Amino acid sequence: QVVINEIMWAESQYLELYNNSVATVSLDGWSLYKDDVLVASFPAGSSIAPDQFYLIEDFESATTISSDLLAPLNLAVITGNTLTLKDNASVTVDVANEGALGWFAGSIDDNGIAMERISPHFSGALLSNWATSRGSMGARNGTPGFANSAIPTFSPVFLISRINFNNSPDWVEIRCLNDANGGDGVELTGYYLTDLD
Repeated sequence: QVVINEIMWAESQYLELYNNSVATVSLDGWSLYKDDVLVASFPAGSSIAPDQFYLIEDFESATTISSDLLAPLNLAVITGNTLTLKDNASVTVDVANEGALGWFAGSIDDNGIAMERISPHFSGALLSNWATSRGSMGARNGTPGFANSAIPTFSPVFLISRINFNNSPDWVEIRCLNDANGGDGVELTGYYLTDLD
């Protein structure tokens, strides 16, 4: 899954994609929209390797990191924009900052501070999945081309997935639907299971 991962919407602007899958993804024919207006078309041969980044800059001088694509982003500093990434069949792959009156995170201060996605596993349309960068890479207040500095703050969501009460011993299976630790498991200390009867 390719996601919109970081947005520098102030000063010289950039946008970063991240490939959260285990396979290289071809970006041939993909496109990026700003409020339904096309701002970038990905050229033939474009791709993004697993666990890697794809950097779009409005000017090569936007960061000291080499861009993968130059495109006139022209993001609205005050009102914000909904950003939509579409594949070569015009199917929406990801959305960021959807419906916001302004930007979910980031700042115009200090020549701009980037807006970073907290987790690629959750929707980019959620305000709670974005944070203001604490990084400083590529001569910017952000992390272009590098892992985001935002720390996941999600609480785990549990689901009782199976119950066995016909055969001894009885047992209950619990699943975590959103491992906040990125696959490392969830500490269960302090949780308990109770029968309300």
